[in-house]
Amino acid sequence: MLLLRDGKVLEIIENGLILAAFDFATFASAVHPLEPGDRFLLYTDGLVDAANA
Repeated sequence: MLLLRDGKVLEIIENGLILAAFDFATFASAVHPLEPGDRFLLYTDGLVDAANA
């Protein structure tokens, strides 16, 4: 997930595993208070791993 705030991009990183696919996976909780004008970009690995059009 990417957070755009005041013209800067903050990457919010987790462990990268698919939710509920693996019993051993652990996920952290995080709190990011939203400010006016904030924008989020949520994407899947299909966006960054695409091999062709």
